Amino acid sequence: MGHFHPLLPLCLPAEVMIVTEARRVALAMDARGPVPESQILITRIDPTYADRFLSLSLTETPPAEIVNTGLITNPKTARHLLTNHEIGNRIVSDMLENNYRCVTLLLVDGLSYEDVRRWPEPSDPVFVDGPSITFSNPTGEAVLPDVGFPAITGPAPLGLRLQHAGLTRSRGYTYWDRDQNDVSDLVFKGMHQDRVGSISEALDRLAGQNLDGTYIQIMRIGTDGLAHGRREVSNAEVMATVEAVHKDLQALVSLLRDAGTYGVVYLTSDHGVLWKSQHTLQKLDGYTTTHPRYTTEGLAHDPATVRITCGNTDFHLFKYPYIGTALRSNNGGVHGGLSYWESIIPLIKVEVKP
Repeated sequence: MGHFHPLLPLCLPAEVMIVTEARRVALAMDARGPVPESQILITRIDPTYADRFLSLSLTETPPAEIVNTGLITNPKTARHLLTNHEIGNRIVSDMLENNYRCVTLLLVDGLSYEDVRRWPEPSDPVFVDGPSITFSNPTGEAVLPDVGFPAITGPAPLGLRLQHAGLTRSRGYTYWDRDQNDVSDLVFKGMHQDRVGSISEALDRLAGQNLDGTYIQIMRIGTDGLAHGRREVSNAEVMATVEAVHKDLQALVSLLRDAGTYGVVYLTSDHGVLWKSQHTLQKLDGYTTTHPRYTTEGLAHDPATVRITCGNTDFHLFKYPYIGTALRSNNGGVHGGLSYWESIIPLIKVEVKP
């Protein structure tokens, strides 16, 4: 038992049992009947049982390739992680527990956990429990509320939930037009929203305002802006985009600090990206799909895909490194399937005290 990086269980053999309570294991061992031999990782330290179980501390982020192998061979192991559907609940719970007077959420369109692992701010890995995309409306009628950005803010609008918890004012900023974008309307439902051309414009509008009792939600383009419509994307361009997002996170922290408000800044994203220049993707034949990394008409028990149900829709995500159709020639990256780089996103929390 011990302190382990949340991604460590994904690096272990499938037969290793992952539990949180040392007491549960001890009771099983002390039962009168025979106990089958098994390998068990206890992810929470309990000093009461320090003399019974070997205690370790392994908090370094495991190598990306090893995590990816574990994720695609045993996706169920990722269920122990925080999921994108639980982020909204986490934010509300934190607010109620700490009585924050200002909560800020920066939503980034395209940013992986791997992108931020060397940032000084601690980051929790989050599993995208579904297709790693921004939104989906497979029937063409309505955006699914539990896929992409809507899954993060939740079916009950986050702005309204925080209003009921005590933050009576809200401010939303996005580059999307609410009247022309169903996703934006869903993600910013119940709160005031302004369309801005950049996050710096949003910061200018917020500067000098009284932020006490306010929820701020900002949508920002991330690495997704490089992935589509670009034939070639260099590592330097990706790193520059990631660094620009980091600077915006720090600017939001400074905004709250300058306002003298006890608050918190969160950062998360909808998905990461597989870069064409960094990965050798393998096209499979026999699939009916218009998206390279997932299909809604998958085959049962297909070893190349994993099925995840969102609402009433079954998504069959292609496991790394498979794609169901060729990438567009002018796309430098792709997302939507199951891999460490697409499906593990960050949740960063920075508390600001006056």
